[in-house]
Amino acid sequence: MLRSRRRRVLYALIKEFVRVFGRELDGRKKLQKLMFLVEHWDLETGKITRSSGLTGYTFKIWLYGPFCPDINRDLADLAERGIIEEEVYRYYEGSQLPKEKELPPLSTYIDDGEPRTFYFYRTREDIEVKDLGKDVLKKISVVVRTFGKMSPLDLEFRVCEMLGLTPLKKMLNWGKTIDEYLSHIGEAS
Repeated sequence: MLRSRRRRVLYALIKEFVRVFGRELDGRKKLQKLMFLVEHWDLETGKITRSSGLTGYTFKIWLYGPFCPDINRDLADLAERGIIEEEVYRYYEGSQLPKEKELPPLSTYIDDGEPRTFYFYRTREDIEVKDLGKDVLKKISVVVRTFGKMSPLDLEFRVCEMLGLTPLKKMLNWGKTIDEYLSHIGEAS
Protein backbone atom coordinates (compact mmCIF):
# COMPACT_ATOMS: atom_id res chain seq x y z
CA MET A 1 0.00 0.00 0.00
CA LEU A 2 2.92 2.37 0.68
CA ARG A 3 5.33 1.72 -2.17
CA SER A 4 7.36 4.91 -1.79
CA ARG A 5 10.11 4.68 0.81
CA ARG A 6 9.79 8.31 1.78
CA ARG A 7 6.04 7.92 2.38
CA ARG A 8 6.72 4.87 4.54
CA VAL A 9 9.20 6.93 6.57
CA LEU A 10 6.66 9.77 6.88
CA TYR A 11 3.98 7.30 7.97
CA ALA A 12 6.40 5.70 10.47
CA LEU A 13 7.22 9.10 11.99
CA ILE A 14 3.55 9.96 12.53
CA LYS A 15 2.84 6.46 13.86
CA GLU A 16 5.74 6.67 16.33
CA PHE A 17 4.72 10.12 17.54
CA VAL A 18 1.16 8.92 18.22
CA ARG A 19 2.49 5.80 19.96
CA VAL A 20 4.93 7.71 22.19
CA PHE A 21 2.69 10.65 23.11
CA GLY A 22 -0.76 9.10 22.80
CA ARG A 23 -2.08 12.00 20.71
CA GLU A 24 -1.89 13.42 17.21
CA LEU A 25 1.24 15.01 15.85
CA ASP A 26 0.55 18.72 16.15
CA GLY A 27 1.61 20.76 13.20
CA ARG A 28 3.11 20.71 9.74
CA LYS A 29 6.03 22.78 10.92
CA LYS A 30 6.74 20.28 13.68
CA LEU A 31 6.46 17.39 11.26
CA GLN A 32 8.84 19.12 8.81
CA LYS A 33 11.44 19.71 11.52
CA LEU A 34 11.17 16.20 12.96
CA MET A 35 11.63 14.70 9.49
CA PHE A 36 14.57 17.05 8.90
CA LEU A 37 16.18 15.75 12.09
CA VAL A 38 15.65 12.14 11.01
CA GLU A 39 17.49 13.01 7.79
CA HIS A 40 20.27 15.27 9.11
CA TRP A 41 20.80 14.85 12.88
CA ASP A 42 23.65 12.57 13.91
CA LEU A 43 22.64 10.48 16.94
CA GLU A 44 26.22 10.03 18.15
CA THR A 45 27.48 13.60 17.91
CA GLY A 46 24.19 15.48 18.24
CA LYS A 47 25.22 17.61 15.26
CA ILE A 48 23.56 18.37 11.96
CA THR A 49 25.31 16.59 9.09
CA ARG A 50 24.90 16.21 5.37
CA SER A 51 21.99 14.15 4.13
CA SER A 52 21.91 10.59 5.43
CA GLY A 53 19.56 9.32 2.71
CA LEU A 54 17.29 7.75 5.32
CA THR A 55 14.11 9.60 4.44
CA GLY A 56 14.29 10.26 0.70
CA TYR A 57 13.53 13.96 1.30
CA THR A 58 15.74 16.90 0.31
CA PHE A 59 15.48 19.93 2.55
CA LYS A 60 16.10 23.50 1.48
CA ILE A 61 16.54 26.68 3.47
CA TRP A 62 13.23 28.47 3.66
CA LEU A 63 11.43 31.05 5.76
CA TYR A 64 11.09 28.83 8.86
CA GLY A 65 14.37 26.98 8.40
CA PRO A 66 14.69 23.62 6.64
CA PHE A 67 11.68 22.82 4.47
CA CYS A 68 10.75 20.13 1.95
CA PRO A 69 7.63 20.73 -0.17
CA ASP A 70 7.49 17.00 -1.03
CA ILE A 71 6.48 16.29 2.57
CA ASN A 72 3.34 18.41 2.23
CA ARG A 73 2.50 16.72 -1.08
CA ASP A 74 2.99 13.28 0.45
CA LEU A 75 0.86 14.24 3.47
CA ALA A 76 -1.95 15.31 1.16
CA ASP A 77 -1.72 12.06 -0.80
CA LEU A 78 -1.68 9.88 2.34
CA ALA A 79 -4.66 11.77 3.74
CA GLU A 80 -6.58 11.53 0.46
CA ARG A 81 -5.98 7.76 0.40
CA GLY A 82 -7.15 7.42 4.02
CA ILE A 83 -3.82 6.13 5.31
CA ILE A 84 -3.40 9.07 7.67
CA GLU A 85 -5.91 11.50 9.04
CA GLU A 86 -5.28 15.22 8.73
CA GLU A 87 -7.45 17.51 10.84
CA VAL A 88 -7.29 21.20 10.02
CA TYR A 89 -8.52 23.94 12.35
CA ARG A 90 -8.53 27.60 11.45
CA TYR A 91 -8.51 30.12 14.26
CA TYR A 92 -9.91 33.55 13.67
CA GLU A 93 -9.74 36.28 16.31
CA GLY A 94 -12.40 35.44 18.86
CA SER A 95 -13.15 31.92 17.63
CA GLN A 96 -12.84 28.79 19.76
CA LEU A 97 -10.59 25.81 19.16
CA PRO A 98 -11.64 22.30 20.17
CA LYS A 99 -11.07 21.79 23.89
CA GLU A 100 -9.98 18.17 23.43
CA LYS A 101 -6.90 19.21 21.42
CA GLU A 102 -3.64 19.75 23.24
CA LEU A 103 -2.67 23.02 21.64
CA PRO A 104 0.39 24.99 22.53
CA PRO A 105 -0.24 28.64 23.35
CA LEU A 106 -1.38 30.59 20.30
CA SER A 107 1.74 32.74 20.67
CA THR A 108 3.76 29.78 19.35
CA TYR A 109 1.96 30.24 16.04
CA ILE A 110 2.84 33.91 15.59
CA ASP A 111 4.12 33.32 12.08
CA ASP A 112 1.08 31.56 10.68
CA GLY A 113 -0.86 34.71 9.76
CA GLU A 114 -4.63 35.05 9.88
CA PRO A 115 -6.36 32.80 10.18
CA ARG A 116 -3.94 30.72 12.20
CA THR A 117 -4.07 27.17 10.94
CA PHE A 118 -3.47 24.10 13.07
CA TYR A 119 -2.81 20.70 11.53
CA PHE A 120 -3.09 17.42 13.40
CA TYR A 121 -1.92 14.05 12.04
CA ARG A 122 -2.57 10.49 13.08
CA THR A 123 -2.35 7.17 11.30
CA ARG A 124 -5.62 5.51 10.30
CA GLU A 125 -4.42 2.16 9.06
CA ASP A 126 -1.92 -0.05 10.85
CA ILE A 127 0.71 -0.58 8.19
CA GLU A 128 3.85 -2.54 9.01
CA VAL A 129 7.04 -0.54 8.38
CA LYS A 130 9.72 -2.98 9.57
CA ASP A 131 11.04 -3.14 6.01
CA LEU A 132 12.51 0.35 6.56
CA GLY A 133 15.22 -1.25 8.68
CA LYS A 134 16.22 -1.05 12.32
CA ASP A 135 18.48 1.98 11.82
CA VAL A 136 15.69 4.14 10.37
CA LEU A 137 13.12 3.04 12.94
CA LYS A 138 15.59 3.65 15.78
CA LYS A 139 16.40 7.11 14.45
CA ILE A 140 12.71 7.99 14.14
CA SER A 141 12.11 6.82 17.70
CA VAL A 142 15.05 8.79 19.15
CA VAL A 143 14.11 11.96 17.23
CA VAL A 144 10.48 11.74 18.36
CA ARG A 145 11.45 11.13 22.01
CA THR A 146 14.12 13.85 22.02
CA PHE A 147 12.32 16.62 20.15
CA GLY A 148 8.64 15.64 19.98
CA LYS A 149 7.60 17.50 23.15
CA MET A 150 8.72 20.83 21.74
CA SER A 151 6.21 23.29 20.31
CA PRO A 152 6.47 23.89 16.56
CA LEU A 153 8.02 27.34 17.14
CA ASP A 154 10.53 26.09 19.73
CA LEU A 155 11.49 23.24 17.41
CA GLU A 156 11.98 25.71 14.54
CA PHE A 157 14.26 27.86 16.71
CA ARG A 158 16.21 24.81 17.93
CA VAL A 159 16.79 23.47 14.42
CA CYS A 160 17.85 26.90 13.13
CA GLU A 161 20.21 27.25 16.09
CA MET A 162 21.73 23.83 15.36
CA LEU A 163 22.30 24.97 11.75
CA GLY A 164 23.59 28.41 12.74
CA LEU A 165 20.79 29.90 10.62
CA THR A 166 20.17 33.52 11.51
CA PRO A 167 17.58 35.58 9.60
CA LEU A 168 20.42 37.05 7.51
CA LYS A 169 21.88 33.62 6.75
CA LYS A 170 18.42 32.42 5.71
CA MET A 171 18.18 35.30 3.22
CA LEU A 172 21.70 34.75 1.87
CA ASN A 173 21.18 31.00 1.49
CA TRP A 174 17.51 31.01 0.46
CA GLY A 175 16.61 27.93 -1.58
CA LYS A 176 19.93 26.16 -1.12
CA THR A 177 19.80 22.56 -0.05
CA ILE A 178 21.00 21.84 3.46
CA ASP A 179 23.92 19.91 1.97
CA GLU A 180 24.93 22.95 -0.11
CA TYR A 181 24.64 25.19 2.94
CA LEU A 182 26.70 22.82 5.10
CA SER A 183 29.41 22.52 2.46
CA HIS A 184 29.89 26.30 2.55
CA ILE A 185 29.93 26.70 6.33
CA GLY A 186 31.31 23.32 7.35
CA GLU A 187 29.29 20.96 9.50
CA ALA A 188 26.90 22.67 11.93
CA SER A 189 26.96 22.19 15.66
